[in-house]
Amino acid sequence: KKSHSQSTAPLSRENLDKLYKKILKPYQSRAIPFSTQENSTSESSRQEPSVQSLDTSLNLQTELKLVSEMLPLTLGTSIFVFPNELDSSMIKVFIAGASYTPYAHGLFEFDVTFQDCPSIPPKIKFCTTGNHNVSFSAHLPASGTVDMSDLQSVSFSSQGSSSGFNLSQLLISMQSLLRSSSILGLGGEHSLFSLETEEGMREYKAYCNTIKFATIKYAMLQYLDNPPAGLKDFIQTYFCLKKDLILQECKKWLDEAQ
Repeated sequence: KKSHSQSTAPLSRENLDKLYKKILKPYQSRAIPFSTQENSTSESSRQEPSVQSLDTSLNLQTELKLVSEMLPLTLGTSIFVFPNELDSSMIKVFIAGASYTPYAHGLFEFDVTFQDCPSIPPKIKFCTTGNHNVSFSAHLPASGTVDMSDLQSVSFSSQGSSSGFNLSQLLISMQSLLRSSSILGLGGEHSLFSLETEEGMREYKAYCNTIKFATIKYAMLQYLDNPPAGLKDFIQTYFCLKKDLILQECKKWLDEAQ
């Protein structure tokens, strides 16, 4: 008689990807209640929604229906959107770090508030900062403030979107902030890593190691230890499905850091 461990073969990458999509698809656009400092105002200070804010909410609902079937959902990278049940102008976004980057398999959290879109660009807050202790790049600082000018090719015109702005384009642009290339801009106005020199390459690799460590600590373990309200099942399911891939990636990172 074969033992359970002997009879249970690990899934192939292809089959694991299919299972990942099947189980996590319902989480790609699931409404949850959440609050932030920005929207947790007192009852006395709350105002009736304006015509503009009602239009924004309707536009956002339209866009959410459109993007639910368009968002990436693979083992390599994924985007998950959670509309706010308490405020129809807000969404919480989790972007899974892409494979083969220092962000690989981590979950990176953003709060996005839409205000009279498309007239006014949304406000984006980066939440995976370890309580403002870590910057993941110049575009994802410890302050959590995301500059809209850092997003690639985001337009809030009505072209290609019946609601007046393109949520899918915004989310894909946010995802671009978690590419390896974004780390090269860390020097800002000072200097970039020069990959053409031995010293520059050494500095770049050293910084990538700090990003990898921060990814493990803040984009993995922190969410497992303290998942956001209403998202415990999503967090646990995501990391359970990617457990073997994460362990393989961490071993690779450790070997590269030697």
